[in-house]
Amino acid sequence: MLETVSRAEILTDEFRAKVDRLNLCQEVKTERGLLNVAYRMRAHEVLCHIPGCSWLCDREKILAGEKEGYKPTILIELGKIKDIDAMIAIALHICDIKPKQKQGALMVKQARLGKDKGDTVALANELIATINSYLGRYEMETDDILDALQMAYSQTEELKDRQQEAAGEGTIIQKLRRLRTLKT
Repeated sequence: MLETVSRAEILTDEFRAKVDRLNLCQEVKTERGLLNVAYRMRAHEVLCHIPGCSWLCDREKILAGEKEGYKPTILIELGKIKDIDAMIAIALHICDIKPKQKQGALMVKQARLGKDKGDTVALANELIATINSYLGRYEMETDDILDALQMAYSQTEELKDRQQEAAGEGTIIQKLRRLRTLKT
């Protein structure tokens, strides 16, 4: 488990003054929203200078207003990681496999919190429950369900291929263990 930056460490008087001075958070109405901005800014400040992290925050694309140049959901989760080297290692791994934002944020959160691996039976049961819930709301033929599962299978295979390409250096956890070994 990685140490998380606390609310008190990130929502400092200095940060609040900077936000007020630059009018950065006019649309943010809650303390949680401000906290997310702080985490996102922290990650951005670290990662925007790392060449392999441009997929997460590409300065030129951001300035050009391109949506693809910025992954705020993933940056928020990365900004919660206290250890800068660990943040960078995880960010580089995420940039290698380029997951969807929600999935990438979940991967970062799992690396930060040290979540256990899921098991196949539990996943199958959740998939079945989701399908049954969907069928309770919509009418659908069995062949259409199988087509949807095939699409999901294909996307999972693509993710697996991207992960294997990036696996030359191992999983996020393996990278972090190597990083910690190098530090000591």
